[in-house]
Amino acid sequence: MPLKKIYAQFQLEINKVLVATADLKPGVTDLVRFANSHHIQLATTTGYTQAMLDQILPLAAEQGYNPAYNITSEQTNHVGRPKSDMVDLAMKKMEISDPTHVIKVGDTVNDVLEAKMPA
Repeated sequence: MPLKKIYAQFQLEINKVLVATADLKPGVTDLVRFANSHHIQLATTTGYTQAMLDQILPLAAEQGYNPAYNITSEQTNHVGRPKSDMVDLAMKKMEISDPTHVIKVGDTVNDVLEAKMPA
């Protein structure tokens, strides 16, 4: 099966479960509360497409997560994790030039690798 066909099928299948599985990970609500009380900006970098993100952002907001910026690889010429392009774009949008002022939080190996990439 050609790769484009597999990806198209994946898009159909994930859209069937995306909304039903849009619960925040344990600890995220506490993280958001801490960030908000300390005036820390939040941004999302995601492997989801913008169309997928558009479905789950309202659900995340209902649960208290409403980041200032939401970055997909569609905004970085389709360069995603583990490269740091999405974090770099989020930093640019938040006007942060020093990567030592950024904390990357994630739940995958590629999140960790993205955080370790030089800016």
